[in-house]
Amino acid sequence: IEGKKLTFNVEARDAVDIISKGVHERFIINKEKFISKVNEKK
Repeated sequence: IEGKKLTFNVEARDAVDIISKGVHERFIINKEKFISKVNEKK
């Protein structure tokens, strides 16, 4: 966790080894403020 940013490091494995890996990032937002700004753009 870095401020409002959440970072997830993920990997998928089979019985032998890692078959895939990646990074997923999400941000914590103020829902009401976000919806208000979206509605302003309509």
